Amino acid sequence: MKALVVYESTWGNTERIAQAIAAGLAGGTRALPLKTARAEELDKIDLLVIGSPVISGRPSQSMQTYLQSVKRETAAKLKVAAFDTRLKSRFATVLGNAASRMTAKFQELGSNAIAKPEGFIVKGQKGPLADGEVDRATRWGKDLARLLSRASRGELSPSLSRKTVEGVRRRVSHRAVIHRVHEVPPRGISEQEGRNGW
Repeated sequence: MKALVVYESTWGNTERIAQAIAAGLAGGTRALPLKTARAEELDKIDLLVIGSPVISGRPSQSMQTYLQSVKRETAAKLKVAAFDTRLKSRFATVLGNAASRMTAKFQELGSNAIAKPEGFIVKGQKGPLADGEVDRATRWGKDLARLLSRASRGELSPSLSRKTVEGVRRRVSHRAVIHRVHEVPPRGISEQEGRNGW
């Protein structure tokens, strides 16, 4: 079973996490920056691990464009797991995160999520990563390797996918309601984007 980590990194934090996850997955797993990732790569793997920094509660614009370009017939054959790098703050929690949105996007295309979306903490917008996060990423990569093995044997329940998608939709809807009540335009969350599941 082959895995690939594709990531976008602005300040180098997401890159460090992606490389640690790839090391945990082992088996020659590569961590590719988004700008070098090719569509044909997805036809050669079983698990795609996708990562992005959180930008206003969602993936980077380049990552969103990439996800929109993935064909449904390709995604339907993939197992996926998503992660992001994020601040640990009340405001960041209200806006949401990139990992859940990326997971939901792939699930809508028919992919099977083998793990819940994961977030790794940075101390500031430019970093650095919080203590212990690189080691935690390596452990998560090892967990993904075990989950991939179980999924290949049909031991994982598909119910995770349905729960994750529905959870993201509820959170997006809830944030939109909060902003309407306070008559504050939702930063980074347009009505159209909310409908698109970003």
